[in-house]
Amino acid sequence: MKDANLTWYTEDPDVTECFQKTALVWFPCLFLWLFTPLEYYYMHCSKSRDIPWNWYNGSKMVLTILLVLLSAGELGASIYLSLHGHETYPVDYITPAIKIVTLMLTLTLSVNNKRKGLQSSGLLFLFWFFLVLCGVPQLRQEIRTFIQTDGDMKQLFWFVKYLMYYIIIAAMFLLNFFADSQPKYSEYLPLENPCPELGASFPSRLFFSWLDPLVWKGYRNPLKSTDLWSLNPEDTSGEIVPVFNKHWEATKLRKTKQALFLSNSARQQSTVGEIVNLLTVDTQRFLDPSYLIMFFSAPLQFVLALYFLWDILGGLCTCFCDFFILRAKYDYHFAPRAKDIDIYYL
Repeated sequence: MKDANLTWYTEDPDVTECFQKTALVWFPCLFLWLFTPLEYYYMHCSKSRDIPWNWYNGSKMVLTILLVLLSAGELGASIYLSLHGHETYPVDYITPAIKIVTLMLTLTLSVNNKRKGLQSSGLLFLFWFFLVLCGVPQLRQEIRTFIQTDGDMKQLFWFVKYLMYYIIIAAMFLLNFFADSQPKYSEYLPLENPCPELGASFPSRLFFSWLDPLVWKGYRNPLKSTDLWSLNPEDTSGEIVPVFNKHWEATKLRKTKQALFLSNSARQQSTVGEIVNLLTVDTQRFLDPSYLIMFFSAPLQFVLALYFLWDILGGLCTCFCDFFILRAKYDYHFAPRAKDIDIYYL
């Protein structure tokens, strides 16, 4: 599977045929199978239903079926050669079988996406992208072998088969740059000026190209309020606030249970108001963004400060390290007192 002389120590680098037919085919298939549960989660959360049949989704279905038939033909050809005494390898059966099962999965996902109203799929886009990218070495190898064999009929079959396969997966990749048509039904009310992000394809969302018309319009003329799109339904307060309240109530319930688990002696030493104050202080510290920001930024600030001080002062910057250690000791001893003061004033 590995050949350093073929890959590295040569002026014409390539990968082995075994690597082309195993890792470079299995990786996109494994990627699709691993993230399929996430795709079904998006389907489950979709508030739209039933995208009508059209040339776009119909073309994708037909091309996928053609790929299944090509892979089945490849598997059948390997079986035929084996039965007639030609040398074959396990990969000649395993890889076509994996492709058949995986392509059937893509067909199932496409049908379900249409039924659930998902106009574009990031998972399928990335799958076809990886399949096209990983297929380049084998396409190059097939072309070179066909030229070197001077049109041998046996090699012609494999060359034409793989060329058709690669053209179709490239076409599928290009088709996934676009989004399907609008679904027939939606749980949301119709918007007066819907945002184009709702019907944008995965690449368009990835690179924010759906925003380009508004940017160009603002570049040519000042924007008015009428030029702005309506807020996406899932971003409105009617959708966000209930979710926030649900998690907020769960957080308060957890804090209350923590208070109930206090020992009897601890409860006798503290009133109900003091316990509530303690919970309020802890919650406020958790919600305060400055603590979270300092958790990530403090190490970076320390490293940058030390680097610039070393560039200016040289070895004298070690005094800064001594000061930092003393400051850490100070914070360690006096931070609890600051918390006590917060509790006292609450």
